[in-house]
Amino acid sequence: MKRTVCIMLSLMLMLTGLIGLCITANAEYKTGDVIEFGNYPQSKVTSPATITSLNNFVGSVANWKSYAYYSGTGSTDNGTMTAKDFMRYKDVFYAGVKYRGVYFNAYRPTMTGYQSDFSKSMQDDNGYTPGQIYWFKYEPLKWRVLDAKEGLVMTESVIDSQAYNNYVKKNNNEYYNESGRYASEWSTSSLRTWLNNDFFGTAFSATQKENIKSTHLYTLSTDQNKYDALQTDDRVYLLSYEDALNTAYGFKANNKENDPARTAKGTDYAKCQGLQVLSGYSYWRLRSPESSNSTKSVLIDGTVRYGFSVAETAFGIRPVCNLSELKNDNIHIGSVAAVTVPDVNIRYNGETTLKPQVNADYGAQYTVKYESYDTKIATVDENGKIHGAKTGTTYIMVTVIDENGSVFTESGKVTVKYAWWQWLIIIFLFGWIWY
Repeated sequence: MKRTVCIMLSLMLMLTGLIGLCITANAEYKTGDVIEFGNYPQSKVTSPATITSLNNFVGSVANWKSYAYYSGTGSTDNGTMTAKDFMRYKDVFYAGVKYRGVYFNAYRPTMTGYQSDFSKSMQDDNGYTPGQIYWFKYEPLKWRVLDAKEGLVMTESVIDSQAYNNYVKKNNNEYYNESGRYASEWSTSSLRTWLNNDFFGTAFSATQKENIKSTHLYTLSTDQNKYDALQTDDRVYLLSYEDALNTAYGFKANNKENDPARTAKGTDYAKCQGLQVLSGYSYWRLRSPESSNSTKSVLIDGTVRYGFSVAETAFGIRPVCNLSELKNDNIHIGSVAAVTVPDVNIRYNGETTLKPQVNADYGAQYTVKYESYDTKIATVDENGKIHGAKTGTTYIMVTVIDENGSVFTESGKVTVKYAWWQWLIIIFLFGWIWY
């Protein structure tokens, strides 16, 4: 009986300890604290020398990746908006620093249904014009802690400018997206896809991604429940209308009251994307639908009062996520460009170490794996050490995986031959019996 009681007490103490660990994991942080986590293009490069060097380094923009931003024929609800190739970007490492180049040959319209025109764009208002390359430096993202216990954080700044839904079509006084659901529906919105693919894949390293929890979301309408969204599980998302009024997160409960805690300024990169700026501040989106074509947003004075069209591209984005562990983690995200594997000649029963040439950014982290095409001729271990098992020719495949998940493979030829003295043994001493 005493032994049973001791075991139960021990289990209770262990459980109490585990609970204590869970509670205190983020205990050093409180609401309003700021941490650095991940990296994203933010500040505009202004040094003429650096700009010239970067432009010379990348050459032509012809092969840059398209943002595939939408534009249409002028209407905001006729469903004619489609992805276009008027705006491109390229990420590069130069002198150990990561940059994003941005180029556009036509203005990005403030509504996805508009045609490209300077009068319907915020880019020119922000000082960006077509035909030029603009460079932005990748910098640590600053996140405000909203709930330390849950690891809930939101970016301090407006870091980008995106439409809630790229495609909108009106039918019987309601608006729908390409999936046939309401245009304001979070689960099928293009913004949700962008956050959990483009942004998530760009801003975080593989290790950082493991620290971001999947969060189950209920997204309810602020007007009629028929506009409620399907439940989702997201790694990155936006605050809801209720979240923006949550005093526990440091916000005022009155949506009509000016709230400095809700005001936000945009980065240079966000302004280049077409963010609207008024008196230095910008609107930013919430995910809560108000009608079939609008969602709640936070105004420049911190009030939360109006719904705006889902097709608006000039509204700011402040990503939100839940971290398993709150910590400053803004490590350099490097990448591998290529790998070269030399050919190797080795004597029978001899050994040598393969030394592939990995062309990588300064500070980049990567793993290297080796595999022999024919282990009867040559074997290779995890460190690249080759053993000549039999005369003949085979190949060693080298696979390099960088911290962004990019995979590079290359093969080198391995030729196994007898050394001159091994030939002497065979010829003069009948060494084939030994061999």
